[in-house]
Amino acid sequence: MILNTAAERLWGLRIRQWPRSFPETAVEADLRAGNTWILMEDGRPAGTMTVRWADPLWPGDTSAAGYVHRLAVRRPRRGHGRVLLERAADLTLSHGRALLRLDCAAENTALRTYYERTGFVHRRDVAVALSPGFQLLGSPSRLSISLFEMALR
Repeated sequence: MILNTAAERLWGLRIRQWPRSFPETAVEADLRAGNTWILMEDGRPAGTMTVRWADPLWPGDTSAAGYVHRLAVRRPRRGHGRVLLERAADLTLSHGRALLRLDCAAENTALRTYYERTGFVHRRDVAVALSPGFQLLGSPSRLSISLFEMALR
């Protein structure tokens, strides 16, 4: 599973953006709802993302945006992330929404730079409580998350 490979790689880099692995139950609801997209290449999954229409990390009215979650690509391919983000933008516009939003661990400097290079603007950082699956002995119980936004129109 692309998500588990990406999660394990992040844990190897000591970045606690995701749990160490995703059980099938963690993604089933989004799959059934049609919110999860899989990019195929040569008949094999090459990337995935979930687009939702609300996100509790963003306060206020969330009806103007689409929210990208669990964006991951199989390495070492280049360009797949951009293809998935373009699809997310198209989906968001087709739902009459003019903003695309996403987030990542504030400590994930490579991903933050990537999002900014693709046109996202950093809006703020928020602290969130970590579930036990994220925590290691002696690790903090909160994580700083960077919120990014892109205007689509």
